[in-house]
Amino acid sequence: MGGQPAPSAFRLDDLKGGENHVSVDRMDTAKREYILPMLVGQRSKADPGKSIHRETAYSALLLTGNVRNAVDGDGRNPFGVRGAPVENNPAHCGIVNVTRETGVAYRRKLRTILLEQVNELMSFDECFPKENR
Repeated sequence: MGGQPAPSAFRLDDLKGGENHVSVDRMDTAKREYILPMLVGQRSKADPGKSIHRETAYSALLLTGNVRNAVDGDGRNPFGVRGAPVENNPAHCGIVNVTRETGVAYRRKLRTILLEQVNELMSFDECFPKENR
């Protein structure tokens, strides 16, 4: 699948740094049974009045090295990637703002940089083909 995710794919609050992070999953260890319950929960939160519905879940493919090597306007590498396993999902990780900047304007810049790192959008079924179910 082509295209780019909407800016809302990465919440500004997740880019504050500290304990906040953009939730991601390792492709090499992610499993359908870890991800599906999260998708069902997100779909239940969808606002039927909005023009964008969560009928089909897409994952943004980001390469760890590209995220870590991304550069902000000051020439810094603003992102780190850390393991953040959660109950029922050992594949869970976080992309974290490693700068000390937390202002909204800077976090918007970080979101733009992160959106530029998306290699591909994949549907749930593309991530977890039938033979892996």
